[in-house]
Amino acid sequence: VVTGGFIAQTAVSTHVASTVLIASGVVNHRPKMPAALHDQALAIGLIRYCPVCDGFEARGRNIGVLGSDSHGALRDQDITVIDVPVRSLEIEGQRLVARLERGGPLYFDTLYPGLGSSPRTDLARQAGAKVGSDGSIVTDAHQQTDVPGLFAAGDVVEGLDQISVATGHGAKAATAIHNLLRERET
Repeated sequence: VVTGGFIAQTAVSTHVASTVLIASGVVNHRPKMPAALHDQALAIGLIRYCPVCDGFEARGRNIGVLGSDSHGALRDQDITVIDVPVRSLEIEGQRLVARLERGGPLYFDTLYPGLGSSPRTDLARQAGAKVGSDGSIVTDAHQQTDVPGLFAAGDVVEGLDQISVATGHGAKAATAIHNLLRERET
């Protein structure tokens, strides 16, 4: 951050801008399992991260939600909650198997890890932007942070982590940036 703008420096070049839009997303907290196995399960739809995005594809199937606290539990929805630690996750045929510390294995057609995520806020923090208690970048109604000219959109800000929401954030930020630059010209 410099007076009146921003400087981004890479190993190859330097970029100067009067406004910046950060859309750096989040990192989903993955279940404890080998990375190659996770990636294979993800590729064939045995693990999915967004029930809002792809719940339609999983309808009518045996679905599990893996959580480490009440975030993943839906006790008030007449859903069975098993409070036993998972020892391992494996692929068996077309299903994901959760082997528990005690009790029999559980078989799922799709597993949704409800383990949370971590917003990628390093750039915003370096620029001095406020980050909320949930770790997301704090913005106003126009997606502007408390640093003049710095905007944020998408999963990195508080709200529903959805492409359509991120698109709306981007549109609001683009409009605000356009208006800000127009004001500076006059």
